[in-house]
Amino acid sequence: MKMEPIQKRVLLVEPYEDSGEMLALLLKHLGHAVRRVRNGRQALATVRAVAPDIVFTELVMPDMCGVALCTALRALPAMRASRIVALSGYCLARRMPELQSAGFDAFLLKPACVETLMEALAA
Repeated sequence: MKMEPIQKRVLLVEPYEDSGEMLALLLKHLGHAVRRVRNGRQALATVRAVAPDIVFTELVMPDMCGVALCTALRALPAMRASRIVALSGYCLARRMPELQSAGFDAFLLKPACVETLMEALAA
């Protein structure tokens, strides 16, 4: 018997219109409740209301970088058990130690394929 995936509350922090819209639609299509914001300040304000199971965040944003956002999210007691996934259009290999020490659980290169997103959501 095939089990249906559990719906997750997803916070998507993506300042870029096209990739944000595409990712939000894809995550919704996969059956998840998605709230999209465009920057770190909005993410911090939204996280209290949404209580996300997982946060996907772009690393390059106009108001704060994804590393600073991850560090701020990890300082919130309600976010300690949530997964935080870094998104970037650039290779992240040289930044892995910095991203891991900030508290990221996973790292996805954009554009992320469906299988990669599903793995991040299932972990």
